[in-house]
Amino acid sequence: MKHVPAISWMINTQCNLKCVHCYTKSGPFKEKRPSYTPEQISELADNLSTLSPKMVFLSGGEPTIDRNFFDFLRHARRIASDEVWICTTGFHLTPSFLAEAKRLGLTGIALSLQHTNIRLDQKLRQNKFAYTRFFDAAKLAKEMGFKVIFEMTLTKLAMDCWKEFIKIGEEHDVDAVMFKRFRPIGRGKEDTEIAVPVKEYRELLEEVVKYSVHEAKLPVKIDDPMYGVVVAEMLERDGSSFSSYHAKFESEFSSIIPVDSPCSPAVDREAFFDELYDSASLKRVWGCKAGIDWIGVDPFGNVSPCPLMLEAGMMIGNLLSGPVVTMLEESNEVKLLSQPSLASSSCEKFSICGGCRAHAGSVSGDFFAKDPMCSRSGSCYGCS
Repeated sequence: MKHVPAISWMINTQCNLKCVHCYTKSGPFKEKRPSYTPEQISELADNLSTLSPKMVFLSGGEPTIDRNFFDFLRHARRIASDEVWICTTGFHLTPSFLAEAKRLGLTGIALSLQHTNIRLDQKLRQNKFAYTRFFDAAKLAKEMGFKVIFEMTLTKLAMDCWKEFIKIGEEHDVDAVMFKRFRPIGRGKEDTEIAVPVKEYRELLEEVVKYSVHEAKLPVKIDDPMYGVVVAEMLERDGSSFSSYHAKFESEFSSIIPVDSPCSPAVDREAFFDELYDSASLKRVWGCKAGIDWIGVDPFGNVSPCPLMLEAGMMIGNLLSGPVVTMLEESNEVKLLSQPSLASSSCEKFSICGGCRAHAGSVSGDFFAKDPMCSRSGSCYGCS
């Protein structure tokens, strides 16, 4: 039976923000999802539990404004053997709300900011209060003992502030900072001018890795399959082992940013050049882990190997129709994603990258085409 460690459960479509890059096109609109009863939410969770997840991430939309949020949280806690996180703007995180969430088993909070400059953050998130609420929520969450991650999408506008964002994370004593690739999905498809060009983006990833290794005082995660290639190439130039770096991370830092999260583990300065572990054959432990360590479920119950692929148009079933484990075991797409040996790849870094399948699908309509942000020669799944 297939086991998937992490689930992204998008529980609603409504949000108090209207971010220009939002892949779910959420906003301050009337809620679109079905009106589930607590019993139906329990049934949805039962179908998800067939994957024996270690972690569940509740997102949206803005999950904390959902009328059934605590029902979803209660059942997410029931099926997750390890941790339950929410991905939130922080707008509605009050002491009483967080006290109840903690009682029900919430362990971590991922808070998003899109620029360290208040004016530019307002431009990207379309809300004049979001900036200050981010900092208020971060302070409160730390005071109440939650794990906290700061998140930012790497757009053209954010290229001048990512170092400052890491420093803000350090000042607030958060557990990690995460940078996400911009994908032209959802509302992002309508504003592709904020995307960083391929060459500049590759250079930016390397800058982030170098800074994370040599200067950052906390783990820095880059939510991009190509990040594994960047790290591997840097280690190769230095004569170090990529597999030892991963093993070091997995043993010591998985409680901060789990290896089971979407695309890549984090950079840590002490682990980067460590040679304590013998080299081992690499499986797809880095890079795209859609359908391997991660699946996405939308507010309507649709299931996909990845929440981004879901919004880009790939669905393999619906929670309302039965156990998710059956959908994954019968999906040809998941078989190809989870068994790299089946892919006719001509890229030597395929085993640690695989490219972003959601980005490929959104741009070309073919989820197994070459990642549009990749500048390497060769193909991922035999498609150019």
